[in-house]
Amino acid sequence: MPPEAFTVSYKPKRTFDIYSYGILLWSIATGKQPYEHARPEIIALRIPEGDRPLLDDVTGDAAGLTELKRLMKRCWDQEPERRPTALECTTETEQLFQMHKDELNKAVYEVLEK
Repeated sequence: MPPEAFTVSYKPKRTFDIYSYGILLWSIATGKQPYEHARPEIIALRIPEGDRPLLDDVTGDAAGLTELKRLMKRCWDQEPERRPTALECTTETEQLFQMHKDELNKAVYEVLEK
């Protein structure tokens, strides 16, 4: 949930989904569940204070990793109006996908073989 969702006067907006998209990207990149060892009541206190999943957990030398981290960070902006639009997220994600398109089938096959 985005930081603004923890306030009494919160009304859902599209920026809620953008924040969640950034969390989803982090989960895909790390293979982890965000805040998996934290108690829900602590999460509810810390997210509005600016805590986010650690970008240091996104590791490797894959092309576009810096851009992916930058997109995640923008999606998690404390101020909803400063988050990217869905179109910007789609465009940037598509650009990242294009960097790896030629190796995608091989990567999927390797995962299925495990």
